[in-house]
Amino acid sequence: MKVIGFILMVIGIVMLVQRSVEHNKKETVVDTNSIEITKKEPKMITWPYYAGAIAIAAGIIFVIAGEKKKRIAQRRKDNVFKIMLL
Repeated sequence: MKVIGFILMVIGIVMLVQRSVEHNKKETVVDTNSIEITKKEPKMITWPYYAGAIAIAAGIIFVIAGEKKKRIAQRRKDNVFKIMLL
């Protein structure tokens, strides 16, 4: 869970810094048996600022949950060890 959290935080930071991504869309205009005409049109994908903030917050939650899960597992392991010593 911690790895997913760190990945989400990095994606969120990139989303805050980079507001959009541009790519080329290839579209067929005319398609006959002998001729095919295509055009490349630039497209831009944008996202709002809060999407990056949400990704960062989700990443932090995943990291905290991973730490909590680790602590709970360690407590169970310690309790089993104490029982075995009795």
